[in-house]
Amino acid sequence: MSEDFPGGTKLLGEFLRMKPHTYDGQQRAAQEVVNLVHKFNLGAAKIFQYPVTEEIDGIVLERDYPLVQILSEFGPMRSNEERGTMNWLGHLDTVPLKGKQKKSDALIIEGSKGKGRGTLDMWAGNISYLRALNELSQVGHSRYSIQTILSSREESGTEVLHQALQNKDLEEADCMAVTEISTDENGISAPVYHG
Repeated sequence: MSEDFPGGTKLLGEFLRMKPHTYDGQQRAAQEVVNLVHKFNLGAAKIFQYPVTEEIDGIVLERDYPLVQILSEFGPMRSNEERGTMNWLGHLDTVPLKGKQKKSDALIIEGSKGKGRGTLDMWAGNISYLRALNELSQVGHSRYSIQTILSSREESGTEVLHQALQNKDLEEADCMAVTEISTDENGISAPVYHG
């Protein structure tokens, strides 16, 4: 009997406990995403590393930050069908522990809902991607090839994603989806539409 794909709340807790606001946490999260993809046959996954120069406590460091690329195709092509590529874009990092964020680090689980720093921005979306890939693998067909991209350092700039694009390490896509949920000042979900 095959193992069931982990539930969303379980995964959310596991990833947020990796402390993805830290360099080491982003590295651990990237590796765990790749492990899940391989374990459940969700596609081909690899981690790219890109150098970033940053100042930490007055010391200038250059460290390599991860970007995860997952390429997934499900089911055979139909003879009259051209399969395009859809990008699903997310990020591994969460808001750094500064200011108001220092007090909101705890993950709170209420029933089947999780909340706390890193939940809406961005791990609920990342987990949605992984669970959707699992569902598509069960169905066995997808209209698009799917390239899931999970970058790091999105909260402090997007230099990792920019390097991947400049290096042409990512596939071109016909369309894109982003699951980061925007909230208003009262914490109410506010979908953002860009046309």
